[in-house]
Amino acid sequence: MPYNPEILIINKLNDLLNLLDKLSNGHRKQLNSDKWYFRGQADDWQLIPSVFRPNNKRLLEKLYYLERPNYPTNSGNIIEYERNIIRLFLVLADEKGVVIPNYNSETKEKYFSFDCTISGGRQLPKYRIWDTPYHDFLGLAQHYGVPTRLLDWSKSFKIALFFATRNTKDNKSGNYVVWSFMHSRDRHLSGDYAGTLKLLSPPRGTNHNLRAQEGVFTIVSNDHMNDQVWLDHYLGAYLVKIIFPVSICCDILAYLDSEKVTEESLFPDNHSDDKKFLDECSKHLLAGNTQF
Repeated sequence: MPYNPEILIINKLNDLLNLLDKLSNGHRKQLNSDKWYFRGQADDWQLIPSVFRPNNKRLLEKLYYLERPNYPTNSGNIIEYERNIIRLFLVLADEKGVVIPNYNSETKEKYFSFDCTISGGRQLPKYRIWDTPYHDFLGLAQHYGVPTRLLDWSKSFKIALFFATRNTKDNKSGNYVVWSFMHSRDRHLSGDYAGTLKLLSPPRGTNHNLRAQEGVFTIVSNDHMNDQVWLDHYLGAYLVKIIFPVSICCDILAYLDSEKVTEESLFPDNHSDDKKFLDECSKHLLAGNTQF
């Protein structure tokens, strides 16, 4: 049964910081044993993973059928589209000489082999989409802007505030949003949509930006997903949506600067060769190209 998230409208910086601090430290009376994660958004958007957004879905379909020109249109599903673009991202990164943890001949065969059977016009892959190594690949690709089923969150509300206020030009409603998500275990979704919501923490040893941002991801595990998954629709009972006006942006940025939450502190890897190569791979795919 869907639930609406709790919605809080805050107009002053001090009230916003007090609320986020209480959530961060688990002071809500009935939920004080659970952990809270935060997601900052530059506008009042729903919680829809990038793979389901219309422009991205068309791109994923295009890349999928470029690789399989003899397949009937719409024979795949969103999981197969996603798997294909992750494979292409890793292939391009490998060609650039970027070392990807756990990316080797065994995982290539297990997760990205095209040696699959066909049943009823649909491809049945040999891989398991909920295996940890595959999730690690998803996390890396998501961090570089490749469309996936993941949503980005942070353990720090200060970092969520930074991402909410980072791009003022993207705002049309006059409000920013920080989503707060309470999580203590995997959650099963039922009703119109069935699946399991999981929290992922990919390795940070080779991803210094993810480590600096205290980043985690949510994913809904389900083999055959074609419809949009709006987490605010299915997880409203575990969400708090905090809305605050663009007019306090300068105060927020001054506060974050005093806390040393800045572009430089959250993106320490931005000038590394691997970061540049992975950004280039992502931009190449998002432009609809599969080869350099």
